[in-house]
Amino acid sequence: MKKIPTLHVSFSLNSRRMVNGEGTVYCKLTVAGKPTEISLQRTIPKEQWHKGNVIGRTPQAKDLSDYMALFKSNVLKHFNVLLSVEEEITAETLKNSILGIENEAERKKSFSEMTKLMNKEFQDKVTKGLRSDKTLTRHEISQAFFFKFLEVEKKISDVLLNKLNLSYCYDFEHYLSIQCDQSHNTYMKHIKNVKQVLDFAVKKCQLDKNPFKAFKCAYIEPKIILLEQHEIDTIWSHPMPIKRLEQVRDAYIFCCYTAYAFTDVMSLTMDNIIMSIDSELWLCKDRTKTDTAENVMLLPVPKQVIEKYNDHPCRLEGYLLPQISLQNYNGYLKEIATICGVNKELTSHTARFTFATTVTLENDVPIESVSKMMGHKSIRTTQRYAKVTKKKLTNNMQELRSKLSIIAGQNIGELQRQAV
Repeated sequence: MKKIPTLHVSFSLNSRRMVNGEGTVYCKLTVAGKPTEISLQRTIPKEQWHKGNVIGRTPQAKDLSDYMALFKSNVLKHFNVLLSVEEEITAETLKNSILGIENEAERKKSFSEMTKLMNKEFQDKVTKGLRSDKTLTRHEISQAFFFKFLEVEKKISDVLLNKLNLSYCYDFEHYLSIQCDQSHNTYMKHIKNVKQVLDFAVKKCQLDKNPFKAFKCAYIEPKIILLEQHEIDTIWSHPMPIKRLEQVRDAYIFCCYTAYAFTDVMSLTMDNIIMSIDSELWLCKDRTKTDTAENVMLLPVPKQVIEKYNDHPCRLEGYLLPQISLQNYNGYLKEIATICGVNKELTSHTARFTFATTVTLENDVPIESVSKMMGHKSIRTTQRYAKVTKKKLTNNMQELRSKLSIIAGQNIGELQRQAV
């Protein structure tokens, strides 16, 4: 932490240039022993001034006294702002800040100014439907963590862009992982979002290069938990002791066969069911998380779930399935797993993993189609969900063996005919 320069503020009367018996009042700013002056553009009779203070009781004297107090407060405000961004403060830079004198093209921008500009442009794209407001929210959350890091670890509220270096990035990583107790992948996402602010600053010619560029955001592959087909069947067919558990079970199975997240399932209406030109029923909805389209053909099991609630009060409320809170959903899923003897954690993510692998990939649905149905923007995302299981390998190798057997049989037959 660098040393804070000393600041002394005083006032004086220029009695050498009197007009109608009044002199102009000046504010003297002394920073680190070096002074400069600013005119207050106010005058006062010499007899109402003594050693830097107004001594008269006239309305003019009272107004000047109030203005001097306000001006001194403004000086301290500008001084603290310059300190907060680690500006190298001199008497002249403080004076220029107070007077608003600066070359906008050369002025050093701070991190907060860059986030405001980036978020504004992002919001413009959200308004035009080009970006998702959820993505903007995630960026704002990451930025808030960085500002909190500056406040807690650096004892500042903002920082100039040209003062940032790689050390800040590693200190931020340590703060998120230790102080905030965040998981590896979580704090990596926050650092990635902060790096994007600095990339934006480079594009806006506020930085020559991203000072965090050398920091590589590496992610740990999460442990994938998914259900096998016999486990899906067990949960679907097992009787539930109470109605609420049954409704949660139905919603979960619905997720397994559609890949929809719990939030999206709870917001589905009959309007989301579309009939295609080949008379097939499809669920069509934009994902809440990413605003990307997620279109899935209704398989027999989710059709049964929908038909089961045709006469349920949820339809009068406009929803496809009974409404359940996320807290109850997660709590009841643990109980359902115990009742059905499934020794796995049932979550909304488990259901999406199950759809990607057990329901689709193991049944030879191409991964490109799986990616489209799951609403992923990149097939690389789908590859993290869809895992090549032993069953899939066995099916593929059995199919290959059958093809090779046919080819081998054809070749042997041809050789035998040639021999004759």
